[in-house]
Amino acid sequence: MSSSFKFRRRFRQVAGALLGCLLFIYFLFHTVHGERGLFVWLHLKQQIDQAKTLATELYNERLEWENRTKRLCCSDIDKDLLDERARIVAGLGNRNEFVIYYSPDSR
Repeated sequence: MSSSFKFRRRFRQVAGALLGCLLFIYFLFHTVHGERGLFVWLHLKQQIDQAKTLATELYNERLEWENRTKRLCCSDIDKDLLDERARIVAGLGNRNEFVIYYSPDSR
């Protein structure tokens, strides 16, 4: 056997293994970092959790506003809420009352 034949045979063996390793590394990289990879999946899952939290908060706020508007309906008025809203809108109070103004941001 000539040395060139041995070299070619050895090269084919190494090239096949090297090609297999490179393909494995390529697919592994894209499994983790690709556009549908593990990191993107985790990021999307985090965005879904944030959206669910926001949806829950908005739903609760909507229920609160529906409750408040229902209590101001003409047939069954909540007099305390109506008095509170009238004082806030008009900025008025009784003579024997002290009014303390505060900013909601200062809490």
